[in-house]
Amino acid sequence: MQRTAKKSAITSRRAADDRAAETARTRWLAVAPGIALFLLTVMVYIPSMTNGFIWDDPAYVIDNPTLKSEAGWGTAQNLLRIWTDFRATPQYYPMVHTTFWIEARLWGTNHAAGYHVDNILLHALAAVLLWRALTAIKVPWPWLAAALFALHPVMVESVTWVTERKNVLSIVFYLLAFHAYRRSGLLDLPEFPQARDVHPKLLDRPWYFLALLLYLLALLSKTVTCSLPAALLLLVYWKRGRIGWKQVKPLLPMFAVGLILSGITSYLESTRVGASGPDFQWTPADRVLIAGHAICFYATKLLWPHPLIFMYPHWNLHAHRELQWIYPTAVIAVVAALWAGRKTIGRGPLVAVLFFIGTLTPALGFVNVYPMRYSFVADHFQYLASIGILVLVTAVLSKLKFKCSEGILGTVLLIPLAILTWRQQHIYKNAQTLWRNTIQQNPGCWMAHVNLSSTLQKTNQAQAIAESEEARRLAPYEADTNYDLGVARAEQQRWADARHYFEEAIRCDPKCAPAWSYLARLLWEHFDSDQDKAEAVRAAHKALTVRPDTDLADAHYVLGRAAQFYGDYAGAIVQYRKELEQNDGDVYGHFNYGFCLLQTHRPADAAAEFKKVLDHTPADTGALVYMGDAYRELGMPKEAASFYRKALSINPDLTAAKDGIKALK
Repeated sequence: MQRTAKKSAITSRRAADDRAAETARTRWLAVAPGIALFLLTVMVYIPSMTNGFIWDDPAYVIDNPTLKSEAGWGTAQNLLRIWTDFRATPQYYPMVHTTFWIEARLWGTNHAAGYHVDNILLHALAAVLLWRALTAIKVPWPWLAAALFALHPVMVESVTWVTERKNVLSIVFYLLAFHAYRRSGLLDLPEFPQARDVHPKLLDRPWYFLALLLYLLALLSKTVTCSLPAALLLLVYWKRGRIGWKQVKPLLPMFAVGLILSGITSYLESTRVGASGPDFQWTPADRVLIAGHAICFYATKLLWPHPLIFMYPHWNLHAHRELQWIYPTAVIAVVAALWAGRKTIGRGPLVAVLFFIGTLTPALGFVNVYPMRYSFVADHFQYLASIGILVLVTAVLSKLKFKCSEGILGTVLLIPLAILTWRQQHIYKNAQTLWRNTIQQNPGCWMAHVNLSSTLQKTNQAQAIAESEEARRLAPYEADTNYDLGVARAEQQRWADARHYFEEAIRCDPKCAPAWSYLARLLWEHFDSDQDKAEAVRAAHKALTVRPDTDLADAHYVLGRAAQFYGDYAGAIVQYRKELEQNDGDVYGHFNYGFCLLQTHRPADAAAEFKKVLDHTPADTGALVYMGDAYRELGMPKEAASFYRKALSINPDLTAAKDGIKALK
C-alpha cells in the first residue's frame, strides 16, 4: 500500500515535470521566431552602424539649437521648446526630437553611430511587433511577411538615414497602439472577444486609453500614422464584410486628433519647410497624374527593387497627353476589379491595396510636400504603406501550390533581399558618397549637384564650383542653383559675381530667405557705398520678414552691425546674440558682440567673447587690446597689462595698446 502511494507520487511528479517542460517549450516556440527576426534584422543592418550623417541630419542633430545651448548640452529648457514651440525644430515631431535630445546628452551630436544603432533597433522592434500583429489577425505566413518588411531594400532609406527616425519611431508606436486597441476588446473581429456596448464601458477600459496615448505618440513622431483608425476599420470590413456605428464610434477621437495634427503638419510644411511657391502650383489634373503614377511606382519598387535612388528623376506632367492617364486609370481599374471579385477571391486583396493607397495618400501630391520640388517619389514615403503590398504578396504565395514550406520559400526570397539591403546601405556612407551615387543614377538631378557642391566647398573648391555650375545649367530658374553658385563665387572672393547670383536667386524666388541673408552680409562687408550699406540693411530685414522662423545668422549680423554703427549697442547685442545662437563659429560676430558688451559696461561678458576670438586667432591685436580694456574695467591691472604687452609684441606701433598701458599707471 505504501509502495503503491510512493509510486503514484513519483508518477505525478514526472507528469508535472513533463507538463512544465512542455509549457516551457511552448513558450520558447512562441517567442523564438520574434527573437530570430529581431537578430536577423540587426545583423543585416550592421553596415549602417558605421555610416555618417547625410542630408538634413545636420539640421536635425549636429546644428539643432534645441540639442545645445550656452548653458550646456540638452537643457530642460530646450526640451520644453521641442514640445511647445512649433518652429524650434525643422519639423514639429517632438517625440523624434526628444529621442535626439536624449542621445545628444549620452554621446553628443558629432558622432552618428549611436543614432544609427537606435534606428536599427527601432526597425527591428517594428518588424517583431508587425509579426505579432499579423499573427493576431491570422494573416497567412505572418513571419515571412514581417521578415520581408524587415529586410526589403526599400526600407534602407528610412533605417540608415538618421533624419528618418520619424519613420522607425512612429511605426513602433503605431503597432503598439494597434496591440493596445486589440486588447481593449473594441476591435470587432471574429478572432477576438466580441466587442461589447461601447458607450457606458469606455471609461472602464485602460487598454483603450493606452491605445489613444500610443496613437498620439505615433502622430507626434510622424503624422502619416493618422491612417491607423481607418486601417482598423478596414480590418473589420475584411473579417465581417461590413462596418457599423459600433465599430466607428470608439475610433472618433483618433480620427479627430489625427486630422488636427495632420493639418498642423501640412501648414508647417508649407510655411516653414518651404512646400509652397511656383514649384507647387499644380492643377487638380496634375495632382491626379502624380498620385496615379506614384502608386504604380511604389508598388513596382516593392516587387522589383531596382534601381533604388535617393532622388528619383522628376516626371514631366502633361495632363493633355493620353498616355499619362494610364497610371491613374490602372489604379482605379485594379481597385474596381478587386471590389468586383471580393466574393470570389475574398476581401483580403482589396483591403491590402486600400491600406497601401490610403497610407500613401499624404505623399501622393494632394498636399504639398517639400521633396516634390525635385522628385515626386522617395523610398521613405512608403515605409509604413509597404506593409499592405508585402502582406498581399505573402498571402498570394501561401495560396499557390508550391511544393515547399514557408521556411524554404522564405529562404529563397529573403537571402537576395538581405544581400540587396546590405549593399544598399553603403551608398549612405556619407554625404559625398550619397550625392555621387545619386548623380550617377540620375544625372539630371540638380538638387544632387547643389548638395554635392556644398559638401565639397572646404575640400575641393574647384570641383564644388563645377557642380554648382552644372546645377545651374540643369535648372537656371531654381533659386537654389543660383544661391549655391553665389556661395561658390563668394568663396572665391569674387564679390560682384556672388552678388549677381544672389540677386538672381531672389528674382527666381522672392521668398528665398538664405539668398537675402547672404546678400545682406556680402553688401555690408564688401561694398562701401552708403547705398550698398542701406541695401544690406533692407536685405537683412527682408530675409527675416519672408522667413522669420529660419536660421538667418547673416541677417542678424548685419542688423547688429548697423545698430552698432549708429551707437545702439543694446540693439546690436540683441542681434548678435541671435546670430551667435545660430552660428557660434562666427569669429567676427563674437568680436563685435564683445565690443558692444564692453561699451555697455559688461566687462566680464565681453572678456568671454574676446577669449573665443583669441582661441581662434591668438594674434588678433584688436581682441587683445579689448581684452585688456575688459580686465582693466574689472580692476585686474596685471591681467590687463599682459594683454596690452602681447598686442605690442605683435605690433609695436599699436596706439590703443600704448594708451591702455598708460591708463594703468
